[in-house]
Amino acid sequence: MNGIIWTFICGFWEMFKKSGIYAAFDKLYNAISSSFSKSVIVGGISGYQCGEDFLKSSFLYRAAEKIFVFLTAIRERCGKQLADIIRKSVIISSCRGFLHSVYALNIRTGGILLLAASLACFVVRYVVYSSFVPILAAAAAVGALCIFTNRNIADFLNHSAVVGFFTRMLGLEIDYAFYKSKEIGSTGAYVVTALTGILAGAAAAVNIKYGVLAIPAVFAVLCVISSPIAGVYFAVISAPFVPTMVLAGICILTMISLFLRSLYVKVFRWKFGGVGFGITVLSAIFFITSFTSFARRNSLTVWAMYFVFMSFYFVILNSVKNLKRLDGLMRAFVISGAFVAAYGIMQYIFGWNTSNAWI
Repeated sequence: MNGIIWTFICGFWEMFKKSGIYAAFDKLYNAISSSFSKSVIVGGISGYQCGEDFLKSSFLYRAAEKIFVFLTAIRERCGKQLADIIRKSVIISSCRGFLHSVYALNIRTGGILLLAASLACFVVRYVVYSSFVPILAAAAAVGALCIFTNRNIADFLNHSAVVGFFTRMLGLEIDYAFYKSKEIGSTGAYVVTALTGILAGAAAAVNIKYGVLAIPAVFAVLCVISSPIAGVYFAVISAPFVPTMVLAGICILTMISLFLRSLYVKVFRWKFGGVGFGITVLSAIFFITSFTSFARRNSLTVWAMYFVFMSFYFVILNSVKNLKRLDGLMRAFVISGAFVAAYGIMQYIFGWNTSNAWI
């Protein structure tokens, strides 16, 4: 039976090769193949037409670059108004004051955080669980005492040998003049500090892990929004440690921060380049294949994740302005990867929790 079917298929194929339909498809294939072999993509790969000037003159490049031309047009249209809003906003100035207080490691700010978190955790546990935790009263007392001390710990770390060691490893030059003393101590900054402490305390009442992570999470979000390069550092350092979805969230937040910064910074100019063109084309190809997939929803979900990580190239390209900063990023990535490698080796030697092992 199988032999009869195979004979029929071979006979049909021989008849089809002699038909006009096959001849038409064959001519179409030869035309597409010839055009593709002479295209910019193949020429760029093979080296026959690899000049970037030639690439920039192509229609596809100019079409892809229109995305960043559109972003520039938005900045020219509403950038000045946005800059005025940011300068006059009480909320933004309060968040900025909170950030500078954390940068300076202000003792009063830490006291407000501890007091607010302890009281919030105490209230939630007492109302919801009807339980009293004595250590919360002690923590609240310590926080209340710290409120009376308005000193910056960062002032004492300027000449620290330990801090100097880590900054040299990361290729950074920190003189602790990156915070503004005039931003510290405003009423709005203390309000943001108290709200952050209340959030952390309420989260800690449910799960202590959430409470511990709440304050760094709020600080990280505000830090990334205020400076895209901070988001780049967070993404590079946390890439080997955090889950994929968390890393994607950091990348998206950094993209939003860079977009907002591009609107109100007058001298900002978007960079695209040949590599950016290749990433854009690759993203478009992935989207088409995902959209035409049988499992469209799952395929588009995977494409969205790839799109976020591939688009992060443009964040790095437009945030890293010099080789020194790029070198610092590479050092941070190598150091974080070294910690993961060391942890994997210790897992292998001592048999720690190998269900989530890196090796």
